[in-house]
Amino acid sequence: MTHDKLMAQCKTLDERELVSILTRDRAQYEDDFREAAAEMLDQRGHSLDSLINKVTVWRYNIAEATVTIGEAVASLNEPSGLDQAWYFTHYLGDTVMVQRQEAYWAFHYYPADHDQVQKVFFLENQHDAENILTDFLRLDDLNLDEDIFFYEWQVLGQTASFTHIEQIAARLDKLDVCYLVEQVSHDAVEVQTRDQMPYHGPQVVTGRIYDMNRLPRLQAFHLDRPDALFVVLVPTKFDLHTESVLNELEGVADSLYARLEELPAGEELENQLALHEELEVLRPDDAELMYNKGGILYDLKRYADAADTWLSTLSLDIDHSALSNLDRTGTSLKEVLPQLDNVSKQIAVRHGLAATDALRDEIPDAFEQFQAILALQPDDAIAHLNLGYLYYEHTEESHHTRTHLEHYLTIEPEADDADAIRELLDNLDAS
Repeated sequence: MTHDKLMAQCKTLDERELVSILTRDRAQYEDDFREAAAEMLDQRGHSLDSLINKVTVWRYNIAEATVTIGEAVASLNEPSGLDQAWYFTHYLGDTVMVQRQEAYWAFHYYPADHDQVQKVFFLENQHDAENILTDFLRLDDLNLDEDIFFYEWQVLGQTASFTHIEQIAARLDKLDVCYLVEQVSHDAVEVQTRDQMPYHGPQVVTGRIYDMNRLPRLQAFHLDRPDALFVVLVPTKFDLHTESVLNELEGVADSLYARLEELPAGEELENQLALHEELEVLRPDDAELMYNKGGILYDLKRYADAADTWLSTLSLDIDHSALSNLDRTGTSLKEVLPQLDNVSKQIAVRHGLAATDALRDEIPDAFEQFQAILALQPDDAIAHLNLGYLYYEHTEESHHTRTHLEHYLTIEPEADDADAIRELLDNLDAS
């Protein structure tokens, strides 16, 4: 093919396609085509080095930033924990997660084309980690042996409690076992890409009680939980080691439960609380333990902490489909509500009570809770959404349905369910 034809072909390509020809995919092209691609970049006022030297870096709770390769690699010197992995994206869009552990540096590769196989490998020191990261960001071949990659994984722990995850990780470190700690959506167990990994936020109970059979494309009732779970993933080749870790944690928990049962009547509340908190680290999803802890906090007159603990209990009860426990948790939330001075805490408790009422099909009480929330905070989006649903589903008062759903859209115009809400409002007009 003549030089002019090669240039004409390169003219149809964007900068990323040209860079790919000159770097990652160069083996697929002849020398004359790569030369034409370089010439086209030059005609457009770009150099290869200037383009690939723009990479992005982000971490949880830290905004994404565009930096140079040198600045990106230097960030590995910053302090970090298992919940603060780095994510580096090179010019062509592939991402690598880098996580510092006690004995290893874990690399988890996410290709821009999510259909490709993701790869995980581990390095033993920071020098190697910096060199591999530099090669990755410069779009160079990593030249890694295939046998260092891990493809088969098992979930060793999955919980919103990072303290519990640290307990598992510490024991894996002692055994010199490679592992990953990922943040994933609440019900996921598989490793996910950056776009699917939500921010890890505080545990807040608010109810969405709409019915997907009546509201187009809306999800069924759910209770807001921690925005993400921490998951420990271990290569399947370490089966025996992971079993020993689980057995050790189980033994420690059993010992603490035995101590709890042996506490004499009238034991100091602070001592009871300390034991419950030790157990909570090992059994963060034990709703019974959480509920009893809330009672101790209430007796200590730590009412805000008691409310938070019972809201967590409510989330666990719903997660575990233990709906028979809703009566006790709802009763406790009603007892603590008058003791709360903080308006935001009162609203959180009323959301929890509304969720409890809805699940028990006590609709008038759910109405009352949401209306009480709006008396405290007139722009509470979830209260408007759910009141709109309640009026839609349980009354003939379509004007109230419209009022609350339109208010919700005013507050949350870009919400995930905004289009479905608008469709419902259009259907109201047509009916």
